Amino acid sequence: MELPDWYYRVSVTCDLEDREVRGSDFDEDISELGEGEGDSEGSGSDAACEGDGEDGCECGSEDECECDSWEDDDEESELSYTGSDAYNYYDLKRQRIARKIRLLDEEEQVPENPIVYPAYEAILKAQNERGCPENEDRAEEARGEQEVYAAYEAMLEAQERGDCPKLKPIFNQMFTLYSVDFHDYCSHEWFFRTPYVEFSALCWDPDDVIDPEETMAYGHIYLDSDSVSEFAAFWPPRRAGQLMIPLSNGPEECNPIIQFISDEYLIMTVRTDLDIVANRIRIRNPEATNIPDVFHFVGIRDGQYDKCDSDAYEFDS
Repeated sequence: MELPDWYYRVSVTCDLEDREVRGSDFDEDISELGEGEGDSEGSGSDAACEGDGEDGCECGSEDECECDSWEDDDEESELSYTGSDAYNYYDLKRQRIARKIRLLDEEEQVPENPIVYPAYEAILKAQNERGCPENEDRAEEARGEQEVYAAYEAMLEAQERGDCPKLKPIFNQMFTLYSVDFHDYCSHEWFFRTPYVEFSALCWDPDDVIDPEETMAYGHIYLDSDSVSEFAAFWPPRRAGQLMIPLSNGPEECNPIIQFISDEYLIMTVRTDLDIVANRIRIRNPEATNIPDVFHFVGIRDGQYDKCDSDAYEFDS
């Protein structure tokens, strides 16, 4: 059987660059998400796979069919291609399938009605209506918000032009968090501002090079010593935008939501009934009333907090 073009392209590219295959290597000619591949791995036959109902598929040929993506060893031995590079071919095919599944999952995370934040002037107006006394700490929170919301507006304008910049890796990075909401309802005279969110690479050996396309991130949110929340691993977004990523740490409806709007900035929304915030309100401000349903935090990358040298990444800008 004749092998597909993508196999030769990926193999030759990695051989010439003397490196391992990356998930992004398959993106150049991967098929439309959710549709058949369109390139033939068989003898050139255009016959579609048999099947109807739930078992039907739209793949271009039996050899290309990826409906049963993960064959076991017995099935592997019965696959049609038996050339000298058969093992490498089917290994790359599995990686390509995994890449497609990841891209499908990422596409499903793009909301039909994403969180659209109001102009900063409207946010500031709502904050001022609370009547909270002004001080340097609150002013610092407001300055952080103003900086990030300006970047958010710039991101929306760039999206309208079709410009979605690729993001740098977030692994082993810390973003300092700012929130006037959090300050107004959770501040204390002994409070020294330290909130941050930190991201680390999952299953990473410091001696290895990180491939951002193939590495999940996990980490924790720190508001103070009594308000720390770890979150499960997730696939970092590849591009800046409105992709809403739940930082899973409990019931789905309570998960913090994070959006990476540029290399340097993020926005995070946290429901106020989530323990990490609710406990803080009960301790610091038990008499609080008219508490918003969610607190908005903005994050600014801490450039001084970088536990990895840039050589630790394989990153295509």
